[in-house]
Amino acid sequence: MRKFINQCVEIEKLIAKTYRTFAESEHTDAELAGVWKQLAKDEDDHAMQLDFAIRLPIDAAFDGVSKSTPDPVEMYQVVNDVYRKACNGYRDSREMLHDALALENGLHGIHATQALLFKDPSMLKLFQSLADSEEKHVAKLHDYLDKFRQDAPSCQF
Repeated sequence: MRKFINQCVEIEKLIAKTYRTFAESEHTDAELAGVWKQLAKDEDDHAMQLDFAIRLPIDAAFDGVSKSTPDPVEMYQVVNDVYRKACNGYRDSREMLHDALALENGLHGIHATQALLFKDPSMLKLFQSLADSEEKHVAKLHDYLDKFRQDAPSCQF
């Protein structure tokens, strides 16, 4: 269980690093850089939640891992591919936004409230209160894509 949680922490940290790299891209305007930086902070918060989970008495706090949780090794590779792409440079912000949406949608299942089966409902509530909803991330990214659509209505994204 601890190995699984540690793998999820590493994924969250790599996503944060990816978003910080997006923020520094030549294709990122100041407004979008702020979005990327906020998302990176949120991913760092997810990593801290998982670090907190590791410190709990595993057998007393958890019943295991949800069967619907993605394989963390595969998920790390997906994030690493996007990170390497970010380091090599994107063609434009829309491509970054599409990849970020794919990450957010694909990795939702590794967050503590989704991946871990809590024995104590109050512990689940605690983690839910700490969690910044992934739906907010996806909404932010969609809002920014909508901005592109409004700025260039003849283009299809």
